[in-house]
This record gives sequence, structure tokens and C-alpha cells, in this order.
Amino acid sequence: MKLLLLLCGIPASGKTTFASRLSSHDLPIEWKRENKLANVFVESINYDQEEKRNVSSSFDSIEWKRNRTKCKEIVEEKLRESTAEGEWNDQLNEWRIIVADDNFYYSSMRLEMFRIAQRFKAGFGIIFFDSQLDSCLLRDQRREDKVGEVIIRRMNE
Repeated sequence: MKLLLLLCGIPASGKTTFASRLSSHDLPIEWKRENKLANVFVESINYDQEEKRNVSSSFDSIEWKRNRTKCKEIVEEKLRESTAEGEWNDQLNEWRIIVADDNFYYSSMRLEMFRIAQRFKAGFGIIFFDSQLDSCLLRDQRREDKVGEVIIRRMNE
């Protein structure tokens, strides 16, 4: 079984921390199917990290769109790999979870990812991180690459 899991929420709401803990199995993952434990494999795609690799110091909307497209292609490739590899099937009782770590601010962004999951016959889930604005602003201040109060407040409206 494969699952595309979106992590949604304003910046500094805990998405990346959750994704890294899930990927490193710091969070308990135990799926049972027909009373057998399933093997669970988690891969995380962090949109911010991908964008950092490719973005100049100033914001460029064309570059931003190009990087979002690149991240979407990475998700598609991970789902394609799990479809092509015979080992990822229900008979072996294995799960592959592809975690897309982004804010997915617009519903159209989430819909696009849902359609990708459908195309690859993957399960689909969304976790919304509903964190207190003040906590997010404080966490953002501790970051090396700050998003900024103005943007976080605007996204929280």
C-alpha cells in the first residue's frame, strides 16, 4: 500500500518536525493488516529545503513556481517508483508513505496532489497543523531562515 500524506499549516506550525520524526521512526508507526504487522517505509519531501537549493536571495515568482513544479515531480517520481517496484505490494504487507511537507495554502494545491495520488492509485491523507499563532511566531524567530511575522500573520488570516 502506498499513501501520499500532505502536511498543511502556517509556517513554524510543526510540519517539518513531525515529518522528520515520522521519517526517522521517532513516532510509533504500527499498522496491522489481517493481524500481521506491516513494514512501514516513510519518505519526506520538504518543499522549503528543495526551494532553498534553487532559489536566489530575492523572491522571484517564476523561480518559486518552477521549484513547486520540481517538488511535485519528486512526489510523482516517488509514487512511480513505488508502483514500479514489485516489492511494494499488498501481498508483502508493506506500506510506503510519501510525506509532502509544505503549507499547501490554497485548496487548488491540495486538489492537485489528490489527483496525483489517484493517478498512482495511492491512498491520500492530509494532516492540518492548527498551532497557536504566537507559538508559530516565536518558533519562526528561532529559525535560521525566518519566514517573517508579516507572512505568517497573513497566512493565518
